[in-house]
Amino acid sequence: MRGRPPKPTKILELSGAYAKNPQRRRARAAIELKVDGELGGPPQIWIDKAAHSQESLELLGIWYELVEQAPAGILTSADRLFVELACRLMYKVRFRKSTAGDYAQLNRYLEQIRLTPSGRARGAGSGSGQAIPQRAVSESRWSQCSA
Repeated sequence: MRGRPPKPTKILELSGAYAKNPQRRRARAAIELKVDGELGGPPQIWIDKAAHSQESLELLGIWYELVEQAPAGILTSADRLFVELACRLMYKVRFRKSTAGDYAQLNRYLEQIRLTPSGRARGAGSGSGQAIPQRAVSESRWSQCSA
């Protein structure tokens, strides 16, 4: 694919792009795949091994940390593998020997789920004045994992 990748429909909806340009929704609806379902919880194997494995416990913590910080409504069931890979890379960067390539790949993953300054700038749309809502930090299940 050449050029800039298209913005996801969910981002365009949240930024108000369809209110300004309604025919844009019809054009995208014909070609875009529909993804149903929320992201869900972390991989079951991490949960099963958390009592006996420090690595699994850390991966669970990173999962909840990333999901909590991601803009609400952006991550879907189609993103599960992507978020799992981001968690594994974050774990490697924090606790293992990592390379510059690991940092670069992690940065690309985090930008895609709007967890970098440039990713957040792309997420809200230019000049819309409408922020993407975030989940409340106090409701985090992530803090329960590390206890």
